[in-house]
Amino acid sequence: MNTTLLPNSNIWIAYGGVLLFLVAGSGITRYLVNAFPDRDYTNLRLRVRTWWMIVPALIGALTIGPTAIVLLFAIASAVTLHEYLVLTGSSHQPVPVLAAIYAATPILYALAYYADNVSIGLFIPLYCLLLVSVIFAVRRGAGVWRTSATVLLGVFLTVFCLSYIARLVTLSGGNGLVLFLLMITQLNDVSQYISGKMFGRTPLAPTLSPNKTREGMLGGLATTAVIASFLGPLLTPLSSLIAVIYGTALALAGVAGDLTVSAIKRMAGVKDAGKLLPGHGGFFDRVDSLIYTAPLFFYGILVWQEMQPY
Repeated sequence: MNTTLLPNSNIWIAYGGVLLFLVAGSGITRYLVNAFPDRDYTNLRLRVRTWWMIVPALIGALTIGPTAIVLLFAIASAVTLHEYLVLTGSSHQPVPVLAAIYAATPILYALAYYADNVSIGLFIPLYCLLLVSVIFAVRRGAGVWRTSATVLLGVFLTVFCLSYIARLVTLSGGNGLVLFLLMITQLNDVSQYISGKMFGRTPLAPTLSPNKTREGMLGGLATTAVIASFLGPLLTPLSSLIAVIYGTALALAGVAGDLTVSAIKRMAGVKDAGKLLPGHGGFFDRVDSLIYTAPLFFYGILVWQEMQPY
């Protein structure tokens, strides 16, 4: 397992950029509140305030090292899994079943972080998911397969997919790769939101997410591609051109993750998955894009490594 850290100069440049972005966001929000007192900017203010809590936690974990990153996201996965279970009405299970479900988080993250062999790190977690379905059958009978499938989907999305961040940090320069993934994924969300507010006309998926537009998605793709061209060489071994390709792919994957979680929330009849992150909703609302981008980026890096000459 290689946990080589990125040179501090590049990391601190990226940290500085993130903090400047937050300062600018706070300044713009204050200006809007004062300039247009008749408009309601409560949600925007809450979003910015919450980011001021999220970002220091992420920077602290990235600065401390790989173990802190893995622990932080394992906690986030556990909270997200709980939100999913409550959202889908699957949280009222016998204690042995709930124990098996929640045990998936430490097990999958430990395997993702410590299993050097990618095949083993994938086979065992997937087999554990199958064992959860057996526990359902034994404890609840054959009539609960729909609940079992719902729970397994939740474990797959909120734990297995997000645990790829733990696997990503084991690669050479892993903390830089994780930072690139997080920045691209979240900046894509922000740029899509802003582009949609400014230019949005055509709904992208009106039955799932009425506020998401095609113009917003295209604006996010363009902005993310430009940002990736700068962040790629700064934080990863990728060239600007490859970083643009990867950044665009991550932006598209982020949209898919957003729509997937929107569909789950729409089926549950709620707007937000929780209330732990004011302005954002719950953890499930905040990590929706990462569910799709984390596995994609990990395998994208593996493919890139295989293509490099020895």
